[in-house]
Amino acid sequence: MKKIVYLLLVALVGLSMTGCAKKPKHRAQAVAPKEVRDQEIQYAFGYPSEDAAMLPTLNLDNMQKRVGEISLTNRGEKDLTIENIVAQAPISELFEMTNKCPNILKEGETCKVHVAYVGQNAGTFTQTFLVTSNDLSQPKLLLRAEAIAIEKMAITDFSISNNVKVFLEDKSATSSDYYARFVFQNSVDKSLKLAVKSELDKVLEVNAYKKNRSPYKSGKNITLYPNIDVQSSGENQYSIKVYMNGFISTKTSMTTREIYHDGNTFVTDGFVETNISMKNSHTMVTTHNNFKNSEKSFDKEHFAFYLEIKAIDQKDKKKMYQDVANILAIKTVSVLGLEK
Repeated sequence: MKKIVYLLLVALVGLSMTGCAKKPKHRAQAVAPKEVRDQEIQYAFGYPSEDAAMLPTLNLDNMQKRVGEISLTNRGEKDLTIENIVAQAPISELFEMTNKCPNILKEGETCKVHVAYVGQNAGTFTQTFLVTSNDLSQPKLLLRAEAIAIEKMAITDFSISNNVKVFLEDKSATSSDYYARFVFQNSVDKSLKLAVKSELDKVLEVNAYKKNRSPYKSGKNITLYPNIDVQSSGENQYSIKVYMNGFISTKTSMTTREIYHDGNTFVTDGFVETNISMKNSHTMVTTHNNFKNSEKSFDKEHFAFYLEIKAIDQKDKKKMYQDVANILAIKTVSVLGLEK
């Protein structure tokens, strides 16, 4: 009996040892390494050109904002190194470039390059920029900025309905001082009023006229009735309409003289200065007006004109008023016949 028990114990121990034995391991299959996409630069424009022509072109033909931006993005998984962004020759001073990009762009990151047209002249202007990076497919990327600039301040209409006529004849014979009086016909911004007055004084000074603070002592009295309408036509865009009329009078007296002449001989006011036969059929008579300074006003003349100005890209309204006033002053002096 003991022998049987002993044999059973041996059998159980053998079974337990067999159950605890380690199972043979299966060999792991080799996994292919994930392919990492190379760095890739991609550009986008805030104001893209419809006609890219030969190079990708940033179009700055925007009436309110003569500035645009180029977005650069890394579409790869490796770091994109932007080595440089520079203007290419010929370098134009009409463009300003502000680079906001770091040297390294991680996957999916975007940076911006701002380009502005800072010129004042109208016309079409371009500037090419070179973007150098470690993008294997396009390490040297050429981008172009194009500005189609129009006048920021343009006269769209100038019509004279009543010009000064007689005063054009006597301006050189009268004294060169003046007194100007403004009567604005509508509500106008105070800074525009001041600009209109000061610009007229400046333009008259350029034409050798001196300001007199007394209407009784000045050689010329000018009364102006400006009606100025400033309307907004968009962001930083304005339409300015000016209806100007007024009067000018001069402190002069006028005498009319008749000059009789025949070839190189003539008789003035009946006083014979050379021997001439008054019966000569070839004798002609010329009427001549003589002007001289006087204490009395002579010939109050009316003048009137219409002026229309289109202004764009006007971020500084005070500066715009100064420019409008200068144009108005130049046109006023021209209509009055007070130019040199």
